Amino acid sequence: MDYPTRAPLQKRSRNSLEKLMAAGVDLLEEKGFEGLSIAELSIRSGVSIGSIYQRFEGKDALFASLQEEILKRIDAEQSDLFRRIDSSLPDDRLVVEAVGRLATFFQQNEGLLKVMILRGAVDEDTRRRGSRSSIQLALAFETFLLSSIRQFGHAQPEVAADVCFRIVYATFTRRIMSGSNFESETILSWETLGDEVAHVCASYLLSQPLGRV
Repeated sequence: MDYPTRAPLQKRSRNSLEKLMAAGVDLLEEKGFEGLSIAELSIRSGVSIGSIYQRFEGKDALFASLQEEILKRIDAEQSDLFRRIDSSLPDDRLVVEAVGRLATFFQQNEGLLKVMILRGAVDEDTRRRGSRSSIQLALAFETFLLSSIRQFGHAQPEVAADVCFRIVYATFTRRIMSGSNFESETILSWETLGDEVAHVCASYLLSQPLGRV
C-alpha cells in the first residue's frame, strides 16, 4: 500500500523533513531495513520521536517514503546514464560503453539497492516501487541500443536488447544480493565483471546467432 506523507507547510518543518530523510537514507545504507530504528533516526536527525510519528504512521510508512526519495535520485541518474556516449563509436564499443555505465551505476548504488532488493523479496509494495524504477532503466538502456547500433546480428533487435538488459540486470543484482563469490569461487571486481558481461552482450547482439538463419 502507499503511505501518504504529510507535506510540511512551514520552512522549519521542511528543513526538519529534509534532515530526517537524509539521516534515514544514511541509516538504511549502513544498517539495512532491520536497522531502521525510529529512536536512532531521531538521534541522528535531531527530530523528536513524536514529530516523526506525527509525519509517518510507523516504520513501513517511513521506509516507503525513504524508498521513494532514493528512487527519485536513482531515476534522475538513470535518465542521463547513456546520453554522453559518443554515437560515432563502433557498434561493439557502444555496447561495451553502455553496459560499463550500468556496472558503474550498480556499484555506486550498491548499498541502497541491496536494501531495496532484499526488502522487495518479502514485501510487495517495495517490490512494486523497485520494479517501476527498473523498468525505466530498461527502457533507457534498450532505447539507447536500438537507436545507436547500426547493424544487429540478431534478427529481432527489440527482443535481443531486452534479453541483453535482463542478462546484465540479473548478473549485477545477483552480485549485490549475494556478493562476489556466491555461485563461483572466482572473485571478480566490479570492473572485470562489467567488462566481461559487456563483451558477452556485444557478441550476442552483433553476431549471427548459431543455428539461426
